[in-house]
Amino acid sequence: LEDPRVEFLGSVFGDELSQLRRKALVVIMPNVPLGGRDFEGFGLTALEAGADGAVLLASALDGIVDAVEDGVTGILVEPGNVQNWLEAIGEVLSWSIKERATFLEIASKRIAQYYNWQRVASDTLSAYQTDSFGPTITK
Repeated sequence: LEDPRVEFLGSVFGDELSQLRRKALVVIMPNVPLGGRDFEGFGLTALEAGADGAVLLASALDGIVDAVEDGVTGILVEPGNVQNWLEAIGEVLSWSIKERATFLEIASKRIAQYYNWQRVASDTLSAYQTDSFGPTITK
């Protein structure tokens, strides 16, 4: 893509990726339906963007809707609807510095509170302990 507004960086990892997310106006996950051939299983990338301090716009699709709380940890947008994507980007662009900071603070706190390994491990263990396909596991 040859466009002066686009700089292709190739593969980026770790701290460099986190810094780029924080600097961006928005991080966009424009996933589209693939007719059942593939799907976004959960949307870990969406959570990573929010945890890094980025405003996330993501397709309201597949597992992304399980990971992103619309308006809290990111903004869900109808996949393939160009007008809705433009409006969502425009909305974020119109935020004041204070509005952006408030959104990011709430998002990062919610992600840290809910998507932490202690809670995930506890809920996973609980699910196995109450497995309806077999006996209840006790400690």
